[in-house]
Amino acid sequence: MDGLNTLEIFYLFCALLGGILVVFRMIMQVLGAADVDMDSGGDIGGDMGGDVGGDASGHDDSDAGFKLLSMHGLSSFMLMFGLVGFIVYHNERAGVALSLVAGSFAGYISVWIIKKIFDFMIKMQSSGTLEMSAAMGAEGEVYLTIPKGGAGKVMVNFCGRLREFEAMSENGEEMKTGVRIKVVRISGNTLMVDRMV
Repeated sequence: MDGLNTLEIFYLFCALLGGILVVFRMIMQVLGAADVDMDSGGDIGGDMGGDVGGDASGHDDSDAGFKLLSMHGLSSFMLMFGLVGFIVYHNERAGVALSLVAGSFAGYISVWIIKKIFDFMIKMQSSGTLEMSAAMGAEGEVYLTIPKGGAGKVMVNFCGRLREFEAMSENGEEMKTGVRIKVVRISGNTLMVDRMV
């Protein structure tokens, strides 16, 4: 640290702190501890009993996307700001203003790149929720007999998989096991089916 001025020390501090945070965050993600969920609860006794409980969550799954002011964003910005600012100021002797601009620009670009990576990963993610409307027109067969005016079970090729659903006959007729069917309507979580001809 001999021969370094205050600005160079500041840049190195930012790079070191940002680097430590980036490495810490990566280790936590590898270990699966980046998204920490906690449950807490307890009982309160006395003349009037009661329960006190709570649920604290580090991150919501529905809000798992990248935010500019997040641990990822701040740590990557600090790392690149410090590294580029130090290199430009120390090696190029470009001056304070240019090193601040170069460091800030590099930090911004690193945050932008990480944001794009997170956006791509979110797009690649599937919610796992079945959209029942996608079953319209799907074909399958009766698995458990659908009684006259009642409900039974059908196996339908749906979203690339064979799935079991509760079903009723659209016209109220009985359908025996093995009858080929087609989904014509959806009522809640029940498929309304017709016999295939």
